[in-house]
Amino acid sequence: MSPRSRPIAQRSRTVTAQIARLKGQLSSRTRDAFASDYHYRTWYEKTNALLSELEDELSVLNEPGEYDQLPPAVVAEELGTTTEKVRQLIKGGEILTTGKPAHEYVSREELAAACEAGLTELLRRLGQQAPQIFEESLEYLHQGHMVLAERACRRLVARESMAGSFALPYETIFYLARGELDEVEARLGFIGRAEDVARARLIRNLRRALRGMSFEDETARAMAERLLGGGEASKSDGPKVIGSKHDELQRLAMFITTVVLNEVDRRRKKFIRPGRKDELSEVIRSAVYSSLYAHESHDRLASSREFIDAIKVLMPRYYRPARLIGNLMSDHENDNVITS
Repeated sequence: MSPRSRPIAQRSRTVTAQIARLKGQLSSRTRDAFASDYHYRTWYEKTNALLSELEDELSVLNEPGEYDQLPPAVVAEELGTTTEKVRQLIKGGEILTTGKPAHEYVSREELAAACEAGLTELLRRLGQQAPQIFEESLEYLHQGHMVLAERACRRLVARESMAGSFALPYETIFYLARGELDEVEARLGFIGRAEDVARARLIRNLRRALRGMSFEDETARAMAERLLGGGEASKSDGPKVIGSKHDELQRLAMFITTVVLNEVDRRRKKFIRPGRKDELSEVIRSAVYSSLYAHESHDRLASSREFIDAIKVLMPRYYRPARLIGNLMSDHENDNVITS
């Protein structure tokens, strides 16, 4: 590779040309070229910010040994490859960076890890798909290797998206392991709003990642038991009714409530318009019927079991008991009624 074709030299020429172009624009364009003071000020500030970023990068390119954060071109030269190939590795989550997408920087520690792995191994990892990454990275969660687990999160998101069928469950359990329960609840809410087939797949992968893990934090442990459901936790570890004896009707009432609220929230964004009582009635009726049908057919149909398991994940750990309405009386109250 000739000196002029090396990644640092190539990037230096590109950055130098960009700096010259921006300086020319700043010196030649005036307020008269813009529709308003606001537009001129916005352009001027953004152009100066970009110019500053490019000048900083050029300084690093000229003396890379003086800096701890390095641009992709320096990494490419160290790995013996092209800058474009390094950017592909960055996009795939194989090399972690800081900064904006167009101006990423790699720490010396990350560069050392990349060099230790070698270009061949990095490219092999880049070729892996989400299911393989998910399976290979479960041990990071189970053994508490959070740095490696975070890298696996980025690799999965790069292959799918944050809502991917492997990325979302893995990231949810990653945050649970770190005790960031607000992040966990936010992701569980997203899972709960997914369509039935997608939700069942997400729940399966969620439990796949969760099995074999242990938690010292009591709240995280209780949430893990709720996520695993009846197959992994005892019946006494299920949702609790505050200030009332737990019974099947109370649990079913909460189950149906969860289904109704989840369905209304999901459908509201798609179909229901304000004032359309009939539409809302149909959504609630379908949710209630689905709840009753799933319980009635639980032993016969796998789809019903999957539906119930998915809803159990969304049910709150503790909830207040339902009240009887109208003229309904409980068995205890009914026993105290004196009949003539």
